[in-house]
Amino acid sequence: MSEFPEQEVEISHELIQALVEDQLPKFAGESVVRQNSGWDNQLYRLGLQYLVRIPRRKLGADHVEHESTFLPRLAPKLPLPIPVPIFVGQPGHGYPWRWTVIERFRGETVDESPLQPGEAVKLASFLKVLHQQDPTGAPDNPFRGGYLHDRTPWFEERWGRLVQAREEVATDDILQKWRDGVGAIPSQEERLIHGDLHPYNLLAKDGRISAVLDWGDLTTGDVATDLCCAWLVFEHQSEIEAFFQAYSLPDEATYLRARSWAIHFATIFLDTGITTDPRSKNVGQAALSRIAES
Repeated sequence: MSEFPEQEVEISHELIQALVEDQLPKFAGESVVRQNSGWDNQLYRLGLQYLVRIPRRKLGADHVEHESTFLPRLAPKLPLPIPVPIFVGQPGHGYPWRWTVIERFRGETVDESPLQPGEAVKLASFLKVLHQQDPTGAPDNPFRGGYLHDRTPWFEERWGRLVQAREEVATDDILQKWRDGVGAIPSQEERLIHGDLHPYNLLAKDGRISAVLDWGDLTTGDVATDLCCAWLVFEHQSEIEAFFQAYSLPDEATYLRARSWAIHFATIFLDTGITTDPRSKNVGQAALSRIAES
């Protein structure tokens, strides 16, 4: 089974305190509390208002460069808050990469905080604005935004494991829907995209989306890569339909590609979650169940 990526450097509470004391002395007296860990970064709460976001592997360090360059430019133009770095730290105390301090947004990730009606339209409107922004200088990303057929070897490997594990949602119908998207007419437009829009990267407070997180995979490419979030985020078919209606899809091919990207991400969540993370398993199973109804 697929495993959570291994941490490539040692990160500790003491390291965070030392980095903050040396490079951001005005926060030296603030408490440092570990929060959680993603595939690429660890989070530590700094006082009550901020978070230290520190890469746990080289790929996450590359993302720091992308975010610190693009997010200050994007934030004023977007209709939902995003985590613009307020400070970019340097290597030190044996730690080899740059790290950031960001505002701590209130809320929970949407897999743990069901959304109120109307949030599908809000998220679609956010993406319409994002996809119209100037993509000049956006980083290349071989894993996001490109052609679905390039992802086929990795998808088939994961899908095979799900079938072998007798996962009920790993059906022939879902596999055919994946192939429909792979065979759909590809996009000829290169738009600015988030690249990693799933329940862990959306915060909600009182059932309303409060922030869009983790922009490390920001790149240019097919908007379908972002639009796949409809199946990953929203529980009901009526919300998924409202999302696509609000976005105003250009054609059916974009819908088919978006659905296949959703299958791709859901398969990753489920394959990883089977052995390491029940939360991810639930996200993957729920998304594939919704896709089966679409």
